[in-house]
Amino acid sequence: MSFFSGGKLEYRKAQDLVLLAFRAFHSRHPEAVLVTAWHNIWYRRSTPVNVAGTVSPVPLKADGRPDMPAWVENNGIPGDRFFDLGPVPNHRIPTWLRKADVAIFPNRCEAGTNLVAMECMACGVPTILSANTGHLDIIREGICLPLHRQRTAIDVTGDGTEGWGESDVDELVEAPEPIWQDRRTASEIGARAAAHLQTMTWSTQLEKLKIVLLSV
Repeated sequence: MSFFSGGKLEYRKAQDLVLLAFRAFHSRHPEAVLVTAWHNIWYRRSTPVNVAGTVSPVPLKADGRPDMPAWVENNGIPGDRFFDLGPVPNHRIPTWLRKADVAIFPNRCEAGTNLVAMECMACGVPTILSANTGHLDIIREGICLPLHRQRTAIDVTGDGTEGWGESDVDELVEAPEPIWQDRRTASEIGARAAAHLQTMTWSTQLEKLKIVLLSV
């Protein structure tokens, strides 16, 4: 079973929670593989991922870029159970997404709807989403696996974290189990997600925005 996690490496995207949850899941299911697209061209401006002290620090390469494989192994995940996609051209992303069995996004905050998560859902990948901030705009019954247990996130910048959420790791570990146990259920969730995303066209969303703006 392959897990996909995407988004630039930073505290807000909660890759530390992904590592904690995958490590626990892998202890039950050693055949599980974590596939990531975490690269961030603005890595020098990223807030520390390990600020909560739950994972080991992100090691850096000689040029200052994060060493993803080393970080994963330092946190107890075998190197042969991890695959780092590196920078991938946008047109090639769907090819990788369709290979995933499940996508995981325990993000602490999304100002928008999280385009990477929407891409996963549009490709029919069963997707786990933290039930906070922008994710709430794409969470619907039966089309994804929401993480409802949300605590207050630590404010690491001093700018405030109102509305942010800290996903419960135990809930995140359990969320993929239905996908693991029942491939038919997984396929149905993915199909419903893809169908729903087809309704979120630019024209449809702009019409909704116009209605809101005119009502102000």
